[in-house]
Amino acid sequence: MGIISTIASLGLIAAIASAAAPVPNETPAAPSHRIVPDYPASCRPATGEALEPQRVTVNFTVTRDGKTEKVRVVETTDDCFNETAVAAVRTWTYEPRRVGGVRRAQEDVEVTITFVFEEPTQTEDYDARPIFRVPPKYPRRCLRGADDNEHVLVEFDVTVDGSTENISTVDSSNNCFDRAAEEAVEDWRYKPRTVSGKPVVRKGVQTQITFQLSDRSEIKFRRAVRNRLAKVQRIVQKEGRAGEALQMLDEIEAEYGDTFSSAELASFHRLRAVARIETGDYKGALDDLRIVQRAGMTGEAGEPIAKVIEQLEAVIAAQEGAGASTASDAEKAEKTDAPEE
Repeated sequence: MGIISTIASLGLIAAIASAAAPVPNETPAAPSHRIVPDYPASCRPATGEALEPQRVTVNFTVTRDGKTEKVRVVETTDDCFNETAVAAVRTWTYEPRRVGGVRRAQEDVEVTITFVFEEPTQTEDYDARPIFRVPPKYPRRCLRGADDNEHVLVEFDVTVDGSTENISTVDSSNNCFDRAAEEAVEDWRYKPRTVSGKPVVRKGVQTQITFQLSDRSEIKFRRAVRNRLAKVQRIVQKEGRAGEALQMLDEIEAEYGDTFSSAELASFHRLRAVARIETGDYKGALDDLRIVQRAGMTGEAGEPIAKVIEQLEAVIAAQEGAGASTASDAEKAEKTDAPEE
């Protein structure tokens, strides 16, 4: 029973843990070409009027092509300067945000433009900007029943030193992933929001974290296959039903075997090895587990498999040795009992 319990304890779902691919590392959008606007002639102060600096804070989106869109004023000290500020931002270009090296749009970029009469106009990146965001680990406990893509919308505050606090989940497609998303955000770091050149707390930052199973064909695990193998696993763990499990596995192989991914292949043969051990087919089980090894089950995940293979090889060797010894004894007995000529 030691061999059986060792294999069964590995579980079906652990076989596809390597298929989990979290959202990759991210670099935020960065300005590549920004021409600051001149002080608008229509807003020039009257002679003798006090010259107060005028500030316009603009919010916009940087597209995957590095262009600005959805430009709007969110705060201003004088509406006269709004049109000039918006027109300037529409001409700017950025090095776009990248996620895992792929260009992506970045929303809610904010910049403050400060106008001072007869002095150069100044721009100031206003809102908190991510500088270090490591993706969360895909939680293994969530693999069963999860869709290929699950989303968690997280809200938090960015402190004056760029760390995150007051982290909470706003919305989620599957609450099993909430804690993993929140724990990841705890380690994120930002360039803090600035007002008049001084860092301030930025409250209510929201970001959506996506957990996805990779769609690469070599590790993809189809839901239909996963569900049917899970059913087999429940049956094979019940005493005396190994034969039924083997019949179900034959049906799965007939339907999906020609298109098995490596993850599906590994799980299929691990389950069949368990069922075959239950029926005493140790050689068949050994063949199954060697296929699992060839499918890429190595390292820490492959150590239990290697251990069971060693156990099976030892059992088979002992059986063959005992069989050879029995055959030899029978041959000796036959010669002893044979009449002399």
